[in-house]
Amino acid sequence: GRPLEMNLSQEQIYGIIAEEESRWREIHAAIVEEARRTNSNMHDDRKLARKLTSELVNSKSEEDKAQLASDESVAHSLSKLRKNYMENFEVLARQPYFARVVTKESEKEVEFFLGTTSFPKHRIVDWRKAPISQLYYNYREGDEFDESIQGRDRTGVIKLRRGYKGVQDDLQVIEMSEGILRKQGGEWIFEERSGVLSRSAGHDGHLPPILSLITKEQFELISHSPNKPIIIQGIAGSGKTTVALHRLAWMLHKDNTDALPNRCLVVVFNRALKNYIESTLPELGINDVAIRTYHQWISPIAKEFGGGVYDEFPKIRESEQFKSSPICLNEINMYVSEFPEYADGGYKNDLLRFYSYLSNKEIFWPRWDAISADFRKQSR
Repeated sequence: GRPLEMNLSQEQIYGIIAEEESRWREIHAAIVEEARRTNSNMHDDRKLARKLTSELVNSKSEEDKAQLASDESVAHSLSKLRKNYMENFEVLARQPYFARVVTKESEKEVEFFLGTTSFPKHRIVDWRKAPISQLYYNYREGDEFDESIQGRDRTGVIKLRRGYKGVQDDLQVIEMSEGILRKQGGEWIFEERSGVLSRSAGHDGHLPPILSLITKEQFELISHSPNKPIIIQGIAGSGKTTVALHRLAWMLHKDNTDALPNRCLVVVFNRALKNYIESTLPELGINDVAIRTYHQWISPIAKEFGGGVYDEFPKIRESEQFKSSPICLNEINMYVSEFPEYADGGYKNDLLRFYSYLSNKEIFWPRWDAISADFRKQSR
């Protein structure tokens, strides 16, 4: 970085820093206070629920029992609702928001913030509310927009668009159209835009602060129709995992689908990625989603269809590469056409018969002799 040198005066820059830090601390304090009040109310709800349960147990009148049961149910529901609020406040307290947008619509300015969950008192909107979020993801500062949001046509200009990173009440990064302000060692410095909230900078095994970095194209994939499956392809580091996890978070928002966390499954190829996802999903406000490696997922299925016995063959690199090839897929299709019925003994025997089928074929593939011998060995 280098000292503050931008298209703004030093006085303007320090004014922006002071304003943004003050706003950040004010909103964080409001979230902490709301969390404290909600926790206190939740404690009172639990006391009331326990009292009503005790009275219900000791009541002899059927009419009183019915009324107490109704009151008890309400008290428990209130406690559960406040518990959900508390979890949201805990998420917001770690980072109140990651973006701020000010629009100018018919001479009226409208301001809102984007966070990992909502806090209406300070106009913080859950980023998964796609209609309003698209004003941030699909436009740049100074762009004109014409969108239908919550059934109302809105036309105007994006007057201000900024991204943020911070921890609790400490604001650390301000991303502006003019450049980036980053706090290091208690001092604010300016960095080139190429270094904005780098996806790898300071990566500690948790989700990098990338919600404000999602591109328009990525956001379109994330918020694509939930009724249609999507396939995301790209080179290493292109953001495939980022898009997939954020799409899961988007789909689990009640305004977007009826999907439930305990009905979802994430399957990955190795334990390192599994551990990464387990630590990052909670940062997106997602809990109770099952995460499995491919081996963890397929093993019980193989046992079930293999008659309860799971035989793991030694893996030969060449054989594994062939199994992943289009040629092997073509051989599978030919095999099914020639043997449309399962082999006696079910799935496992059918797989072994396929290996035997392959071992007797002459296929143009590197080291095919060794591969066919391996299949012949496994089929016995």
